[in-house]
Amino acid sequence: MRYWIWLTIGPLSLGLVSLLLLKARVEARALTIASDLIVLTDQSANDEQLARTLTIRIHERFNKPASERQALLLRLQPWLTHRLLPEPLRIRDGAIELLYANGHCDNAARALSLVLATAGIAAEQLNIVTPSNAHSTVVAVMKDNRRILLDPFYGALAYSNDRLIGPEEAHAIARNGASPSSIWIPLAVGADLKFYDEFARASFGRQGEPLEFGGTVTLSQGEPLQLGSQDANGSDVSAAAAKAGLTPYWHYLGHRYDRAWVRRLTMRQETRMIIGLVDDADPKFITSDRPAKIEGKRLIYEIAAGDTVRFFDGHASYSWLRLKSYIDIDYMRFEALTNR
Repeated sequence: MRYWIWLTIGPLSLGLVSLLLLKARVEARALTIASDLIVLTDQSANDEQLARTLTIRIHERFNKPASERQALLLRLQPWLTHRLLPEPLRIRDGAIELLYANGHCDNAARALSLVLATAGIAAEQLNIVTPSNAHSTVVAVMKDNRRILLDPFYGALAYSNDRLIGPEEAHAIARNGASPSSIWIPLAVGADLKFYDEFARASFGRQGEPLEFGGTVTLSQGEPLQLGSQDANGSDVSAAAAKAGLTPYWHYLGHRYDRAWVRRLTMRQETRMIIGLVDDADPKFITSDRPAKIEGKRLIYEIAAGDTVRFFDGHASYSWLRLKSYIDIDYMRFEALTNR
């Protein structure tokens, strides 16, 4: 009996100890890097100058040539930092990203947030969605409670009237017709700030904060609109949706990025919307605010002109069998409903 107990508990205990040791080692190494970056800055700088300099440091780290082989820890980052992992075992956000300085904009945002926190500056990831693209940046809070927007991935700062500004003020200025070049300061030669061309039409919110975004489906002359092909791959759905001005986030059903996200589609005409899935439809991932007709791998909605269908990502359940809370969308098709 004791033998079987050991076979059951022994490996589990060893695994827990290994996770604890891994967490301690990764976080210690990350904090050492953060401290080194802070020491390299001008110690007489105020908090705004410090935030600016650290943004440049992270931008430089993430723009160095990446190794051809991605580190195992970086690939495991979504699991090692997952909210369902108990806090004592969960690696702090930004630690793995800071170690390897490799990946996308959200990796750079988490790395900078960790460095700023180490420097005593409160910071959080800000997610931005435009009609054709999406991006993650950082908002830092200064000692005078001003919020400033920092972009460590593209290397940019929001700026107006000789001071750094936050996303709300930058958004208002952009909506008033200001050119992107008058708002965004590049931090490096050749910095690509094309993303901010659509900032006047952006939706944004901090990580975990309610964020609703989407677009309007218009069927030109009643012709069907197809996003992606039936190829068991959702990447073409993202590209087609972005091109149609609907944002790129229509390649999954359920929750994939942020449980606070609400994705919406408004129909200009009376429309039948068909969502083709990679696998059979699972009710735990169908989070729309209206019922769908389910036909195997297809969901079918009939939506009146002017009506909106919303998908609440946070309502998705978790599949322990698939170890995820979403299902991939293979294609989307919109057809005009006539003679009704």
